[in-house]
Amino acid sequence: MSILTYNSGKYVRETLESIKNQTYPNIILQICDDCSNDDTLAICKGWIEMYGSRFVKTKIIESEKNTGVSANCNRAWDNCETEYCKEIAGDDILLPNCIADNMAYALENPDAKMIFSKMNVIPCDKNADENTKKRYEEYVRSIDYSFFNLREDEQKEILKTGNHLFAPTLFTKIKDVKEMGLRNDERIPDIEDYPKWINASNLDIRFHFIEVPTVSYRFHNNSISNAPSLSWRYKHNLQLIKKYYGTITESDDEKVSTQPSSTKQEDRERTEKFNLMLSLDRTVHKNKKHLMVIRQLIVLCILLFFSLVITLISLFSC
Repeated sequence: MSILTYNSGKYVRETLESIKNQTYPNIILQICDDCSNDDTLAICKGWIEMYGSRFVKTKIIESEKNTGVSANCNRAWDNCETEYCKEIAGDDILLPNCIADNMAYALENPDAKMIFSKMNVIPCDKNADENTKKRYEEYVRSIDYSFFNLREDEQKEILKTGNHLFAPTLFTKIKDVKEMGLRNDERIPDIEDYPKWINASNLDIRFHFIEVPTVSYRFHNNSISNAPSLSWRYKHNLQLIKKYYGTITESDDEKVSTQPSSTKQEDRERTEKFNLMLSLDRTVHKNKKHLMVIRQLIVLCILLFFSLVITLISLFSC
């Protein structure tokens, strides 16, 4: 069981509680945090101190810098010690039978590597304005599970036109997909799911489906994908998907092309700034490592100097 967190302090306690309340008993809980700068880690560590005994094992994987959700998912996969893994964002909620329902299906279908299910949708703010409520209602109405009724070849074709799978519900036979070479594409830092579905389909991994809700997805009107005006950062990630996979969702493509909130020049400038920030972040990270080495060398020199002085004093005193 992996919780993926980044500045999830407002909701992560609810996520943790939903995992504690699972009917399935034997759970290894790991929290993969992508360098949060709020109280996420403090909340998680305090909660584990109180309730960690409920789990077979608990651990927290921390990143030294913010790397994006794709890299954070890979860290979760790399540190997973179980055959199956349920991933959940640090603001979503597992329904009580989530892991039990998925494990029951997995045991009945041992060839199933990626299992999806129905999901509930909850608003992040019950007192949201009318526009946010409208977008929430539109999102709920847009959910369509008919993708799972298609043949595998039809699924592969339709994935070229858009994302038709629901990442919050994914339950993975992690051992098998890693052996097949499936990874989250870190070249696209903020959209991990759509490229993963395409790569899984290309590996002939079948998408299984159980017709019961297992999670509650928290709808954020201001997230990079649900906001009324798609953020430049999200558009940048969509452009990366188009570059590397030759495909993009029709709805998102339309939003990008008709977005009036910024000009193409502004988008280019923002993308350049985004790439510059990533470059600067990497440079700062490297410089920190260099400074650490320099500090260690200075300390070593000081110790050697004092050692030499003590040796000389000892010799002269004799």
